[in-house]
Amino acid sequence: MRSIRTTCSITFFSGIVFILTPQHVHADTIKEIKVAKHIVKGSGVTAEQMEKWMKQANEAFKTSFKFVQDNAPDQVDKVGDGKVDGAINVYGSDLKATAPGNPGEAWDQNYINVGQSAPDSTMAHEIGHWLGAVPDSTSSEHGTPMGEYPGHPGYMGSDTNGDGKADAEDQKNLMYPGVGRKGIVIDDKQQQTAHKKADEWLKSVESKKTGRGKDEPDPIGDSLYSFTDIVYDSVWGYGQNKDNYEMHFSLQTSGLDFSQDAVLGFMIESDQNLLTGVPGTGVDYFLGYEPVTNKILFERYDTLWQVLDTTSIQSEFALHSFDGPFTPIPIGINLNLPLSLFDRRGSEDLLSFLAMTKVGDTIMDASPDAGMKTISTQPVPEPETLFLMTLGSAALGLTQRSRKTKDHQGHSQTANSVSKLRV
Repeated sequence: MRSIRTTCSITFFSGIVFILTPQHVHADTIKEIKVAKHIVKGSGVTAEQMEKWMKQANEAFKTSFKFVQDNAPDQVDKVGDGKVDGAINVYGSDLKATAPGNPGEAWDQNYINVGQSAPDSTMAHEIGHWLGAVPDSTSSEHGTPMGEYPGHPGYMGSDTNGDGKADAEDQKNLMYPGVGRKGIVIDDKQQQTAHKKADEWLKSVESKKTGRGKDEPDPIGDSLYSFTDIVYDSVWGYGQNKDNYEMHFSLQTSGLDFSQDAVLGFMIESDQNLLTGVPGTGVDYFLGYEPVTNKILFERYDTLWQVLDTTSIQSEFALHSFDGPFTPIPIGINLNLPLSLFDRRGSEDLLSFLAMTKVGDTIMDASPDAGMKTISTQPVPEPETLFLMTLGSAALGLTQRSRKTKDHQGHSQTANSVSKLRV
């Protein structure tokens, strides 16, 4: 997917023609990302303290991002309350940690929680988790540990380049975990990774603003087991035409259990036709994940459930990450797939869905508790950007076209009818 047109813009300077490619536009862009700050009552966190955290984040990512305050810090009863749409929600709380960890955690892209005793760099570190700003794919965050863990007496640093020697500058990196961190450096690879993740995040924000996506917290503790307790789900789509339209599904629980026969995923009504799919509900597809087998599930209901090919579906765990030398904990699943895989489509460019978890044939939790959520899948016209500059007038003109769709509400069903489905 592309965020700007591939056709080149042309800039004129006194007879000299410069070709300004989308890559050049992207490279010089500082992305603005909103941050909503919340203070949990009784935590001891102050607005001044959170402002210091914000300054550290902007300093660390200054070549790539500008984090702007969406609101003055509000007072909330507990972490997760008062979330602001389209922003990274950061909570200042009484979270505690034991060395070598700092009191900070990121619940994937749901929210960030930072304790009152955390160093000023912890919020920036957790934003690094949010943006995937780790320099390699190891679980140790910054190279292969040369020793048991950072902070252990025998720990000798990390080896990022694989030469068998510890990195001298390792502890200065923002993503160095825990109490041993001595800086907020972000290397080039981390900047690139963060840019890519931020592009996707900002697309999700725009999609949700224009009715092409929805996310929603679900009450904690309304399921018998923590591994079936939905805490957050998000579905959104983006694309300039139906051939490149991508759908993104995310479902988070209180924590996955890979030993239990549980399934988490989405019931999907793709054609807004109750005469197709499961009788009485119209559900056409199930998309989900089975932890005990580590399998992606994709099925369409004809007269029975038919197993479909999953090779075009990309998946990654939703992670609960920490500011410490601890392996992130899988708490859910993120699934991306082309809209075209839902080949049973109606003429309205709408898609309805229900997040659910189940054990055996029993639905354990659902979001929403009744009915389904509906979003638009109408393609987004690609913005046209034209830069014109003349030396004589020193004037810059910028035109941009975009079309937004209205939020669509529609198809609904009862939670009881869903609980009878077999997936």
